[in-house]
Amino acid sequence: MNNNELEKCWNDYYKHHFLNAKNKLIEHYYSRVITIAYKTHNQFANHNAEFQVGDLISYGSSGLIEAIEKYNPNNSAKASFMSFAYPRIKGSMVDGMRQEGSVKRRACEILRLYDTVRQELRSSL
Repeated sequence: MNNNELEKCWNDYYKHHFLNAKNKLIEHYYSRVITIAYKTHNQFANHNAEFQVGDLISYGSSGLIEAIEKYNPNNSAKASFMSFAYPRIKGSMVDGMRQEGSVKRRACEILRLYDTVRQELRSSL
């Protein structure tokens, strides 16, 4: 999807809540969920966590949908969608693992701290 089509989808969804536009946005950003899921899986591999990448993708998809529903493309701060969505996608994955008991709470806290520091470093560069 090119930038014009993406902008049209955001406008159609944000102004009119067209389901078709929402579905196109989900399809467009779904590959990002997969990337985040693999990175998260690799980060937790050292914690002897028992979970599948498919589970992370499922949890992350919920976070993606939530982010699309809450994102305001007309916000004056104009944060990119992925800057807005990343913490929601990653948080949904971590919450899902924790609810299933696949990962101990301390490991989740460490991962969240790592992500916070990484985001702060990116924003300061």
